[in-house]
Amino acid sequence: MVVQPGPLTRHPDERSLLTPSFRLIDFGRSTNLEEEVAKAGSKEGLTEEEIEKEKNKACGTWRMERAKEEMWINREFRVGPQFDSR
Repeated sequence: MVVQPGPLTRHPDERSLLTPSFRLIDFGRSTNLEEEVAKAGSKEGLTEEEIEKEKNKACGTWRMERAKEEMWINREFRVGPQFDSR
C-alpha cells in the first residue's frame, strides 16, 4: 500500500498528509509484454525473427504511449524537469 498526500482529487499543490490517500498497487495480475508476444508468436507458428520483430513493435508502441501519458501528466500537474526550478 502506498500513502501519499491527499485528497487525490485536488491539485498536487493543494494536497497534504493531513488528509492522506492510500493506493493499493496490485502487480499480481501483471504480465510481461515480451513474454506474451513470444507465446502468441509461437502459437501462430512465427519464426524467431518474426517474433523478435513483433516484440520490438509491441514494446515500442507501449513505450511511446507511456511517454505521451507521462508528458501529459507532467503538464497537467506541473511536475517534472521543466517545473523543478521552484
